[in-house]
Amino acid sequence: MIRHILKIIWNERKLNAWLVMEYVITFCVLWFCCDYLYTMLRSYYGPQGYDINHVYMINMGEKPSEKELEDSDKYGFAMTFMERVKRYPDIENVAFAMASVPYGGTMWVGGFRINSDSVYIGLRQRHVSTEFFDVFKMKVDGQIFDWTDYADKDNVVISASGDNQFGGSNRDGSVWVPVPEVHTLHHGDEGETNPHKVTGRTEVIRDPYFEPAMSNVILPLRREDVSLVGDDKGNQIVVRVKPEADKDFAERFTRDMREQLFLGPYYLSSVASIEGMRTENDSLWGVKDRINSTYAVVLFLVVNIFLGILGSFRFRTQSRRSEIALRIALGASRRKVQAMVVAETLCLLAVATIAGTVVCLHLGDPETLRSLGIPTVDKVEWGIGREQYAINFILTVSFLALVSIVAVWHPARQASTTQPADALHDE
Repeated sequence: MIRHILKIIWNERKLNAWLVMEYVITFCVLWFCCDYLYTMLRSYYGPQGYDINHVYMINMGEKPSEKELEDSDKYGFAMTFMERVKRYPDIENVAFAMASVPYGGTMWVGGFRINSDSVYIGLRQRHVSTEFFDVFKMKVDGQIFDWTDYADKDNVVISASGDNQFGGSNRDGSVWVPVPEVHTLHHGDEGETNPHKVTGRTEVIRDPYFEPAMSNVILPLRREDVSLVGDDKGNQIVVRVKPEADKDFAERFTRDMREQLFLGPYYLSSVASIEGMRTENDSLWGVKDRINSTYAVVLFLVVNIFLGILGSFRFRTQSRRSEIALRIALGASRRKVQAMVVAETLCLLAVATIAGTVVCLHLGDPETLRSLGIPTVDKVEWGIGREQYAINFILTVSFLALVSIVAVWHPARQASTTQPADALHDE
């Protein structure tokens, strides 16, 4: 039967050449849609290096005072705050941070030298208390510093930029070192005697969507920088809530702890979930609009591809009514004729799939897409390898095969039910 189908395809090669060309074009478009949608959604919904579920930011206010508090007083109030909040039954842990909380609106970038290198590069700095890792469930390979221990003041935890590389760029060039080979970081002059010692390594931390991740240096928060209110340093307080107590936590905590958190000039101002802050951030930067636009474009292309293939093969099958009727008149069963038409269509798809795959593998490079003005994410940054090609291929071929079967099965069934005499008379 296959041999007979190939002979039919060859005899109608001029018409089939146009159908194969249509298949190749639609295959490439669908491949690109699958690839682009997957990478965009992967960058949005993929792992960020931290868990913001059930995490809240506590905002404290400060009453005006003629006398400014000493650093030791600020630290004392902070310790009292932490002790009281930890006793609250719904709280798992509480942490202090400075310009470190995801979607917190502040960030620090500082110049560092890696190991014995003399080139300064820009790295994202996060100053946090030890509890920060538990609040955001950050997995650390190695030892976490104790922020209250002076002996640990120079110990740091780092995270890579992606592809297990740590480093960055500046005007003079780039420095990239495999994460396991990073042992010390130098923040001051080349003659400094106390470099930062790398004691732990965590997963890649991603803050901006669709952009390459920065290498992070997570340092112990110094006592003199601790404050219960946000200032030019970007002080922040975060808590992790027990999952079963998350519902209406902000209102309940504010009501129960308002009086307990009157500490000197400080008072409880508000409580906001990190998830809510992420939603506001998405709205501010139009992230959801970008995702929805991608959905709309892909849906538009898929619908048009479906209608195009449906129309082409419906017309082709209807034009062969007399041929189908003649085969039935000569003794072929209706089911066999329908199966032959479907098999013929799938053979054309197979030919187009080979050509389409070759084209897509050569034109699907991210650099090529960026040169054409098409925004995309760096697949290496997100660990997207050759398995993405398999996903694109399976989804594209499956969709085209399904549409093709639908496009030819119904008209072939209608043609096979036509009386041979009527079809031949019309011819």
